[in-house]
Amino acid sequence: MKKIVVIILAVFVFVNIFAGSVQLNGRVEFNYTINPDFGLVVSNWFPGDNAAYLVVTSGGTVLVVDVKYAAPNITSMYVNELFIPWKVNNNLTVFFGYRNVADYDSFMGSGGSFKWGYNGTGILWYKSTLSFIYTFGGFMFDVGTNFGNPLTFAFLMKTNNFYPLGLTLNVVGKADFSEGMVGARLTYPLRPFTLYLAGGYDYVNATIKGLLFGLVGEVAGTSISAELDLTNTITDPMEIKLAGDVNYKLEGYKVGVSGDYNFKTGDLSLEPYIATKLGNADGKLLVRFEEDGYKYTKFTVGFNF
Repeated sequence: MKKIVVIILAVFVFVNIFAGSVQLNGRVEFNYTINPDFGLVVSNWFPGDNAAYLVVTSGGTVLVVDVKYAAPNITSMYVNELFIPWKVNNNLTVFFGYRNVADYDSFMGSGGSFKWGYNGTGILWYKSTLSFIYTFGGFMFDVGTNFGNPLTFAFLMKTNNFYPLGLTLNVVGKADFSEGMVGARLTYPLRPFTLYLAGGYDYVNATIKGLLFGLVGEVAGTSISAELDLTNTITDPMEIKLAGDVNYKLEGYKVGVSGDYNFKTGDLSLEPYIATKLGNADGKLLVRFEEDGYKYTKFTVGFNF
């Protein structure tokens, strides 16, 4: 049943794409790592080394294609999103097709967190084939399903109605309760920082999947982010991890350093970097050090179009 629904929606969406004027935009990104032995290698990390994506819009229809490649060949290509939106009224929009029900605003740089964005602690990233967004009274709900047997679902809610507190809540699971996860994030502005508390909980297995506390802000032109990972402190009070980033913006580029520290093991990593942006092009050069010394140099260059 699920495959039939996906095929019908895909055909319907493709017909609509080619029925109107087409607009294209996207990004191409190259990542290179130089090891201590001066070997040039490509590793796989999100959003992907040597990655690209293409967004095609036509008459409301949206197609997003992701590509990974290692010169000279493409190694993978897949449809990330393919959907048609239907605006029922000013409060309700329904989406037919393959779409991400995701909490984009909770990513690093938007008052989100390191682990929330990168390691999946409490974050919602769900592929739906039918979804809708409904807003009313300061609340936003994004709900979707990709059907399945048993039925799977995703629920995302955001609100600032409890200002100064900001609240994000998400639930994803199966209708028979064989799988299920809830994630939540609270933010509180305390100038010059925004404080946040984020967590994830597996309500089927009664397991905490994440517990994070951090801050994001700017002081005298210097951006500061810090986060404590307290996920495992219930069973081991010393299992605390600290992640941080400090950077300063100059004309056309920024200089900074990010790092991680494990209070239990003493493991430390530092990554000084310089990043620049010129028009639609951007680049970043970083060098990674760990407690035993130099590890690698990584260069990233990207182009938006």
